[in-house]
Amino acid sequence: MYRGSLDGAALPGAIDAVVELQRRDLPLRFLTNTSKRPRQAVFDELVDLGFSLQAEQLITAPIAVKQLLQQQQQRPFIISTPALLDDFSDIDTDEPKAAAACISTPVRLSKRWNMPPMLRRKSSVNRRRRFLPVSPSQWAATRPTR
Repeated sequence: MYRGSLDGAALPGAIDAVVELQRRDLPLRFLTNTSKRPRQAVFDELVDLGFSLQAEQLITAPIAVKQLLQQQQQRPFIISTPALLDDFSDIDTDEPKAAAACISTPVRLSKRWNMPPMLRRKSSVNRRRRFLPVSPSQWAATRPTR
């Protein structure tokens, strides 16, 4: 549909295709694999490019993880960069027991993350919680061997 921040342009015909799908009243979702930007930032970019959509129609990787956690009634501890915390503001994180979601994970952990000391070691997250990374390939080199 668009090239995102590479050149900030919709692909030729993409906006017209979306308009036609909407005219036909067909269900429409916008999916992106971005794991570093909050939904609102991607939504704003799409609107600026000329797409007409509702925020609920946009599913980013963090939003997909949140929906899975909600569907499974998990109470996660969210490990995230501050920019993505708003995407999880409506999920129950009181007394996290069943899951930890790691959002936009660099290979090394940053002090800017909202992670308490007991979870700072990646291996402790993997042992104590169900670990749902948004980009599993980013954690491949850091998973403990069995």
